[in-house]
Amino acid sequence: MQIQGRNAIVTGASSGLGAACVQILLERGAKVVGLDLAPPRPELPWLGLDTYTHILANVVEADSVQSAIHQAVAGLGRLDIAVCCAGVLHGERVVGREGPANLDAFRRVLDINVCGTFNVVRCTAAAMMQNSLSEADAERGSPERGVIVMTSSIAAYDGQVGQAAYAASKGA
Repeated sequence: MQIQGRNAIVTGASSGLGAACVQILLERGAKVVGLDLAPPRPELPWLGLDTYTHILANVVEADSVQSAIHQAVAGLGRLDIAVCCAGVLHGERVVGREGPANLDAFRRVLDINVCGTFNVVRCTAAAMMQNSLSEADAERGSPERGVIVMTSSIAAYDGQVGQAAYAASKGA
């Protein structure tokens, strides 16, 4: 997919990999809506640009994501690209000096990294299904209504000590 002139949504946009993806998409000519629980850091260079909008959203809450997608489509007309970068980690050994690992912390990582990603995928895919195919795309032989990118980590295959939840979520 050509990025120039497309509309994108990026989760986890306030920092890390999400912020890096926002920057790359903007540099390549896309309009971007960033989703995150946190407001963007004030030093991010694209704040104030008319090609970037930030929406506070929680990827694990269905209504929050659905509302954010609705706002994005209302503002941009359509979504062409979704990049799922929202994620957290929790460092703890499976069994430590204090006993077994905290199951609630493990669940939180899986909820955000796995269920949150799925929630964004299902909502953006539904929005993209409404996109009409452009003549230019059809002529290039790429009849795309949209592209969804889900990020992962080498931790899916080679986890580190104390990163059971993160490795499990990245494998999922």
